[in-house]
Amino acid sequence: MKIRFWGVRGSFPVSSPNVNRYGGNTPCVEVETGEGVIVIDAGTGIRGFGKSLLERSVKHFDLLLSHAHWDHIQGFPHCELLYRDDVTVTVHGLRRPRCTLASILEGQQQEPFHPVPLHNWGCHRFRRA
Repeated sequence: MKIRFWGVRGSFPVSSPNVNRYGGNTPCVEVETGEGVIVIDAGTGIRGFGKSLLERSVKHFDLLLSHAHWDHIQGFPHCELLYRDDVTVTVHGLRRPRCTLASILEGQQQEPFHPVPLHNWGCHRFRRA
């Protein structure tokens, strides 16, 4: 098992020399096992994670969102894997009584917040668990 920390910051990403060692991206942790790849949270670190998966030719991963605070989902629309039609992503999150994970992510992906709605992404096998 390998664990990679792609983002460890809270609230907002930062860039400065004093964060070079641990990184300035918001939460994103990859867990690679012999059976697949799981990423926990979609902070701004998911951008680097996505590029890494492309380099490794990984075509499926599971995304576990611990909760929907902005710093845990703000990188989601910037993961280029999600725009590809040859990648499958399964998103897992806690069920909430008044709103669904799908409605939260769809809300984030609409104008004026983002130019490409979630239902238009190339990752047509995208599943919300």
